[in-house]
Amino acid sequence: RPCAAHLYLDRKKSISKENKLRWVASDSLGTAFTKDIDLQNATHLQINQSGNYFIYSSTTFDHSKDIYVETFYQSLTKFHPLLPRTGDVDLVFSKFGGSKTSDKHHTNFLAGVFELQRGYLISSSLSQSAHNFLDQSNQVNNYIGLFKL
Repeated sequence: RPCAAHLYLDRKKSISKENKLRWVASDSLGTAFTKDIDLQNATHLQINQSGNYFIYSSTTFDHSKDIYVETFYQSLTKFHPLLPRTGDVDLVFSKFGGSKTSDKHHTNFLAGVFELQRGYLISSSLSQSAHNFLDQSNQVNNYIGLFKL
């Protein structure tokens, strides 16, 4: 399929200084790929062809060692280098936790269809400490992908 990608979390270095998840385009299963989409700085998927895209992200968190699940946030964002003053714009946003009764093991799935122009950079961001709870026990627990419709 043209203009598509499916990437897995970089388990060696999962987060950037800007709290963006880092991705790899290779895996032992042979299911990760990019086609007509560029992975920039391991954190951003670059749109090379304008159009409507289905974007998805699945991130799994493990709080099994914690009594209280702190509140954390995750978002899929877009950024265009020619519009630097707009900064990251949230496409989809999620909040989880904040209670003793919150699930100790949680998978956050964010997805949607978005019209994107050539040059947009797509990324997944976490709140400050959320990366400490990423469940990296299995390569396929955390992924991001997109394809042009």
